Amino acid sequence: MNRAGLQDALSHPNVAAFLAVIDLGEHGPNADSPDRYRTMFGGGKFDAPPWEHPRRPVKAGDYTSTAAGRGQFLAGTWKDLVVQYAFPDFSPACQDEAIVALIYRRGALADVIAGRIKVAIEKCAKEWASLPGSPYGQPTLSLEKALARYRERGGTFAEDTVDPIFNPDSLETEHYGDPPMALPIIPLLTAFGPELVKLIPQFATMFGSGSEVQVRNAKAAEAAVSAVVEAVKAPNLQAAIETMQRDPEAAKAGQIAAADVLSLIEAGGGGIEGARKANAAPEVPLLADRAFIVGLVLMAAVFMLLADVFYVHPGNYDSNIRTQIVTAVLGFAGIVGAYFLGSSFGSQRKTNIIANKE
Repeated sequence: MNRAGLQDALSHPNVAAFLAVIDLGEHGPNADSPDRYRTMFGGGKFDAPPWEHPRRPVKAGDYTSTAAGRGQFLAGTWKDLVVQYAFPDFSPACQDEAIVALIYRRGALADVIAGRIKVAIEKCAKEWASLPGSPYGQPTLSLEKALARYRERGGTFAEDTVDPIFNPDSLETEHYGDPPMALPIIPLLTAFGPELVKLIPQFATMFGSGSEVQVRNAKAAEAAVSAVVEAVKAPNLQAAIETMQRDPEAAKAGQIAAADVLSLIEAGGGGIEGARKANAAPEVPLLADRAFIVGLVLMAAVFMLLADVFYVHPGNYDSNIRTQIVTAVLGFAGIVGAYFLGSSFGSQRKTNIIANKE
């Protein structure tokens, strides 16, 4: 994730609504005040501009903390974020991006975008002590208030969430696994597109990169991304990207899967629909296939050589030369056979991928 991806994610209404939940937990009655950007732990304010993290330990009650700003960033946390994202200052815009970066680091950004808010809260409760289910023993926001705030600010819930009001106690007792590749696909590619393009460059020609990520064909994007997620054996796109970043073998598997699907998209020149048309087009008759004709001519030459070695002029070849010739002929025959068999199986695999994505 780079800064362009953070900025794109901020434009999603679910992300904006989730940040409003964090505001309510961290700043209470001042959740909508501009002063929250310069608020320190305990409620005091640091002078701004210039916008710099105060890095000042503050004692309030039984706790001492350097937390400051909208996201109540600890001094060490902010230092790490500056190293990773090169934030030029502690301004409100950088603070907003940094909150998204922390959500992403907790593996919850895809959940927020997809509307799996209870899952996102569970993942982020160790980042913000005020969120429901936080283990730090500080006062927390109730889950009902958190979800109500999210809804008030325009956030939407995943389609599989029938009743968004949950029992807060269940956060520590129930397990919520990530569902497979959830839509909407366009916001996911907007958020994670730059990392995906770095790992699988083929995506660049179709979806673009950076803050200009554009999806020309949502169904094609879904098919390609789903193939990558499945190949990497990850629960969702974010997890797949993180796995590929750590594991070169997983990255290779994702690249192969993407190449298979993207070759379908390019085959018809019109996304998945074009690939269907290309696959449904009449096959070229075998005798009109140039590769078959070339292969036939070459194989004829091979058989002529074998006939000369064993029947026409056998005395011209000693046993070593015969062995070398036979070995070369078998190798050549294997290459030709592998070409035609590989083409056949590859075409069938592409057909199956299209059928499965319908």
